[in-house]
Amino acid sequence: MADHTDLPYQFLSDKALEITGLYGTRRDDEIPHPAMILLDQQGIVRWFYIGEDYKQRPSSAQLQQVLNRLNFQ
Repeated sequence: MADHTDLPYQFLSDKALEITGLYGTRRDDEIPHPAMILLDQQGIVRWFYIGEDYKQRPSSAQLQQVLNRLNFQ
């Protein structure tokens, strides 16, 4: 996802599904639901997206709207 956006934020890929399990986005033992979770600097979840299809995710423009609405800089 980071390669497809021009946002200066850190992205996390959870290949071992450790974080996926913590956030409850695991579909089964091997596959997570596609998800995007936006945390503030204190680690508080401010916004999240959980989908069914990995090919359908929020666009960078949609993410920017969320960031603007939450006053993330």
